[in-house]
Amino acid sequence: MQATIIAIAWTIAAGPGLVSTAPWTARAPAAAPSDEAAAAIARAKQAAAAGDYTLALREFESARALGPTPQLHFNVAVCHHALMLEHAADTPAWQSHRNGAIDSYRDYLAAAPNADDRADVERIIVELGGDPEVAPTATPVEPLPPLRDIVERIDPDPPTQPLPSITPAPSPPPKPVRTRSPARIGPFVPLSLAHFGRLRRTAAIESLPLLGLGLRGGAFLGPRARTNLGGEFSYALMPSASRSAHTLRQVAMVVATDWGAPVGKRRRIELAVGGIAGLGFESLHARGTSTLGCRAADNGRVATRGGLLLGARGGLLLLLGKRRNHELGLRVTPTLAVYGNGPRSGAVDSSACTDPVFVEAGLPGGAALVTTIDLGYAPRF
Repeated sequence: MQATIIAIAWTIAAGPGLVSTAPWTARAPAAAPSDEAAAAIARAKQAAAAGDYTLALREFESARALGPTPQLHFNVAVCHHALMLEHAADTPAWQSHRNGAIDSYRDYLAAAPNADDRADVERIIVELGGDPEVAPTATPVEPLPPLRDIVERIDPDPPTQPLPSITPAPSPPPKPVRTRSPARIGPFVPLSLAHFGRLRRTAAIESLPLLGLGLRGGAFLGPRARTNLGGEFSYALMPSASRSAHTLRQVAMVVATDWGAPVGKRRRIELAVGGIAGLGFESLHARGTSTLGCRAADNGRVATRGGLLLGARGGLLLLLGKRRNHELGLRVTPTLAVYGNGPRSGAVDSSACTDPVFVEAGLPGGAALVTTIDLGYAPRF
């Protein structure tokens, strides 16, 4: 939290029209401040630059009473936040300033519901122990002037360099505010539909979907941490007890990426699109005596082949928990799988071996469509 306060000290010093150093897309309309409000704002900036957050808070609140704006809500929250850090945790003064910071951060979100830094402010509120959910206000009837115009009108001579960092009174090291979840890892259950057209035309292999278990993990990238890049490993088999027909088993090791866009007011749902690329392996298994001439064994694994996987992906993700860091996801991945014909060697009956095992079983090499539907859980941390 201390790092957050120091990072936004420039906000207070640079002028009341600034909420953060980054532009934001939606702001509430702001009227020109009265002389009294402008004087209070100037006194507040001077006090904040001197490290007197008590006086800065009083002056910012006076200016806000004369004409509330998103910028003033944010600066009041910053002052409360700084004063909270000057007191021991759970003392009455600490509680009072914490509640004041939460309320003013929420007032800022209500006044500027579509601000670019909304996600960061929401997570600061959560770290303070509050609930960031607020009802958005009506859409502004006219847009706010460009940021440079606001600075020129309210603070004609803004400094060109950030002011020196203000060191608050000594206090125990606060827990840092985590603004994003940098990674995720978790299990998933895949259901694969592979070679269905060919399986229906051969009696040597069961015509069933494959059910399995997998593990995925990855890191979130980009300024808004919406792109995830990582890897997946999965193992799936046909759930069959047949002793007369063979079954398929598949192993996939892929690099996966997806981009998620939050939807809805509460941002607990994400629509994700992406893709995978990697290696796949298929094996034929028999519980009884295999009828294939090129089989490598009568029981167990009859033959194995490898190939390449390339697919697209779409997903629906539900974010659970107070910090929205528990992901429950449903993904659909249509994949182009290119396999070889498999081995010829190792036959039990070499005199009957005329074709590779997979060719004899009705699954020759080449491209095939494998569609996987999976349900997974992954904590974001």
